[in-house]
Amino acid sequence: MTVLRSRFLLLFFSMFLILGGWVQGAYTQEAEPGRGGAVEANLFRQKGVSEEGKKTAEFLKVLEKRKQELDEREGAIRGEEERLKLLQQDLQEMLKQSIQAREGLEKLKTKPEAAEETLGLLIKVYEIMPPEEAAVRIAKMDERVVLGLMTRMKGRSVAKILSFVEPSKAARISEKLAKKTRLVKD
Repeated sequence: MTVLRSRFLLLFFSMFLILGGWVQGAYTQEAEPGRGGAVEANLFRQKGVSEEGKKTAEFLKVLEKRKQELDEREGAIRGEEERLKLLQQDLQEMLKQSIQAREGLEKLKTKPEAAEETLGLLIKVYEIMPPEEAAVRIAKMDERVVLGLMTRMKGRSVAKILSFVEPSKAARISEKLAKKTRLVKD
């Protein structure tokens, strides 16, 4: 934007000097012979100054308006740049989290005992968590994962959580838990 601003200022001053030369030229006009002498020259000077002055004033208004437009555009561009920087930071943070999650999954895949340990911690978290909050999270989970968690949880914790789950989903989970339990006992 500084290049635009410097070009604008160069244009502004060059036009100012050119118009200033026109106005100055009007003052230095000499009376033409045969046209009334000094009186006409004086009128010409006055007339030239006012017309050229009006042109200069109009031109300066146009330049000022253009400068304001450029300043507004520059402000909008700066705002957009700030927004893009924030988005870039957010994307970098999300990428970092994604890489960390992928690394965590790879570790879980390579170490079954680590997966069991993680599952044990997850079970403890759901048992300690208020049943209302646990139910909200469990309602969004895949039922196979829910079954894996609930088969290893305490019966009292499962009952409290299922009481807050949508009745139809709670019934499906209960049926599957019962089937899974029968398979284990047989």
